[in-house]
This record gives sequence, structure tokens and C-alpha cells, in this order.
Amino acid sequence: METIGVGRSGPLRLLTVVGTRPEAIKIAPIALEAQRRPALQHRTLASGQQGPLFDDALEGFGLAPELRLPAVLHDRDPDIMTERLDAAIRPVLVAERPDMVLVQGDTTSAYAGARAAHALGIPIGHVEAGLRSHDWAQPWPEERNRVMIDRLATLLFAPTADAEANLAAEHDVVVGTVVVTGNTGIDALLTMRAKLPPCHRPRTPR
Repeated sequence: METIGVGRSGPLRLLTVVGTRPEAIKIAPIALEAQRRPALQHRTLASGQQGPLFDDALEGFGLAPELRLPAVLHDRDPDIMTERLDAAIRPVLVAERPDMVLVQGDTTSAYAGARAAHALGIPIGHVEAGLRSHDWAQPWPEERNRVMIDRLATLLFAPTADAEANLAAEHDVVVGTVVVTGNTGIDALLTMRAKLPPCHRPRTPR
């Protein structure tokens, strides 16, 4: 697969792997912005991790996933679920041939998506990179997931300067490019606020 932005023509193909309600909310502003940019072609792959909860959250932004994984047998063990989702995601990535795979946060879907992309040599963008509890077991498996995704990512979109500092402290294992972007959860809030009639919008404190 070509290096991003080098030796290729046409829009940049982005594929986002998401599956939970929080992921839907925080990735929606990116999907909406991509729709406004002719240079980007963005598609969402729903992993099915939270089913209707995910769909309802995305629908609130006027969005729906373009792609869905076939049903993956659920298991309470996060390692088993990661393996199953990874195996199901890889054929989709082979068929879609994205220039970059985006994942958000620290869910099992995000980690499986990053692993699948890495195995296929596809660059990874991690939205909400650099969050740390500095305790592998708290929360589990989220701390493991976000640490490992950051080690695989090509572009790390840190929401805050503190998150950027966490990544800088791991420079021996985090080798991607870090960009402080702000929190897409706030972008999602502002997007939904703008949809409210003026009389229902919260007043801005003076």
C-alpha cells in the first residue's frame, strides 16, 4: 500500500473502526468534517460491539455506518474478543484498501482495528491518544488497549497537553507523530447544541 500522500491520486481514503456508543459520539465530528472535504473519502466500519446503542448515537448526528462486520460471537474475555474482531476486520481492510485506519479511544474495537491495520501495513490514526492511568490494571483492559494502540499508531491525536506529555515520556516505544487536537467529545457537544432551537440552547455564562 502506498505511503500516505505520496505517489497516489484521488481522495485520501479513511476507514474508521468503531463499535461503542462513546466512540460513535466522539468520531461523529470527524465523519461530518470529512463529508465536507472533497479531498477525503471517509467510511465507518461498525464492529457490532454495542449494537443498537452505537447505531442510535451515530443516528443522532445524521450518520450511519457504511460497513458492518458480520456477527462476531461475544465473549466476556477481552483478549478473546480482540482476537475475534481482529480476524473479522482484516478481510474488510483488504477489500477496502484504506490509506489510513482511524480508531478512537481504548475499546476492544479500537485495539482490534489497530492490530488488524498494523498486521496489514496500513497506517493508523489514534483519536484521543495519550490518556493514561499509569496502572495497567485500572481500568482493565482500557489502559492496556490505549497504550498498545499508541505504540502502533502513525498519527496520534492527543486531546490535551497532558496527553501529549504522556506520549513524549514514552518516546522509546511511541514513534508516531503527535498532534494536540482538543477533545472531539466537546466538538460533538457543540455540534448537537447547534441543532437546538434558540430558545432551548443553554445560555453562555457572562
